[in-house]
Amino acid sequence: MNKYFNIKGGNKLEGEVNTSGSKNAGFPVLAGLVLLNNAITLTNVPDIEDFRDFLSILKKLGAKIEKQENNSYLIDPTTINNNNVDESLGNKIRGSYYLLGSLISKFRKASVPQPGGCNIGNRPMDLHLESLKQFGVRFSFEGEILTAQLSDKPNSKVVIVLPFPSRGATINSILTASLLENVETIIRNSDQSPEATNLIEFLSFAGLKIERRGRDIVIKGVKELRLDKHSIAPDKIEVGTLLVGGLITNGEVKVNNIKRNDLKQLEFILNQIGARYAINDKFISVLPNQLDNLKPAFLISGLYAPCIDADYEPIFTPLLCKVNGNSIIDDTINAERHSRFICKLNEIGANIIEISPTRAVIEGKKNCEFKPNKNLEASDIRGGIAQLIAALTAKGESRIANIIQIDRGYEFIEKKFQQLGGNIERINL
Repeated sequence: MNKYFNIKGGNKLEGEVNTSGSKNAGFPVLAGLVLLNNAITLTNVPDIEDFRDFLSILKKLGAKIEKQENNSYLIDPTTINNNNVDESLGNKIRGSYYLLGSLISKFRKASVPQPGGCNIGNRPMDLHLESLKQFGVRFSFEGEILTAQLSDKPNSKVVIVLPFPSRGATINSILTASLLENVETIIRNSDQSPEATNLIEFLSFAGLKIERRGRDIVIKGVKELRLDKHSIAPDKIEVGTLLVGGLITNGEVKVNNIKRNDLKQLEFILNQIGARYAINDKFISVLPNQLDNLKPAFLISGLYAPCIDADYEPIFTPLLCKVNGNSIIDDTINAERHSRFICKLNEIGANIIEISPTRAVIEGKKNCEFKPNKNLEASDIRGGIAQLIAALTAKGESRIANIIQIDRGYEFIEKKFQQLGGNIERINL
């Protein structure tokens, strides 16, 4: 079925809305629940394409899954009897690679396909494999299938030193270590992201001996893990998306159901651009009529330098186009993302100059006006949402095709913008 968004821009976005569960925080938890020795009720599950695909993978592995009310699922992982991730499903979503660690931990062996996800550049897994080799895991490839086998005598103490704080390698190392009873694992220079922290909280609630010590993570493997109920963390990127919608249209937008500790990077960006906002443990809101007073920003997403989550860059780009002065966005993680959405924004009125494959200069102007366009197309999740935000400000009718890309990361985002006063409609042909 061909689906697209039809948008009549120019409305001020204002009001309040609840955010949904996070895909990026949820994927590690879905991989982690494979390790449980009992059924679990998972709440605040986002109703998005990628999450449904991950649940299908778990079913193929043997899990019993029952959909319940209010975005909840009852999942029984004790019936999982297969350590081979389905190739056709695993190829669709990048988060499937987290099953490598949990299946090794549960079965001492695993087979996973090359992961899928957004087509935004080469994102290799070599650091994951080098980290898991420290446990005594051996790897082999057959075509696109990676097979892993843990040694019969795994190392009793494992020290992993990451050359940079890789989120994926950190999470896969945590999952691998979980059911290696009495094995002590130390992950040095670990990822500090909310996604890794949310997994640590989930496994700790389930009985794993795990703690952060500065930039290190220390784990003592256990025989079994049990947890009856868990809630997926709210989506920090969706929160930022909705707030940008308010800022760029001069509206007052309040987003409920937040996890404040997960929004430190978002607050950093809001402070950098001079936005006026209010936040507590339950909500965050941006005040109205402040677009003309915002400042340009330098947003860097990288491997080595202190940085923000790369997913924030595309959603703030349309806003920075309307802020006087030059802003810089730099994404060394997803090297091809800029080239896929910047050209679309330039076509409708932005002035963004790509000075390298990873870095671009946004020449912002207060009088920048996005033009309506019926030929927009989402090539990935965040690039698609950047075009959507721009179209919401364009006075006229725009159309965004291939919105299945947006649906992979956002739960009916059009309904949330409608709730805030946006004129946006999903069309199914």
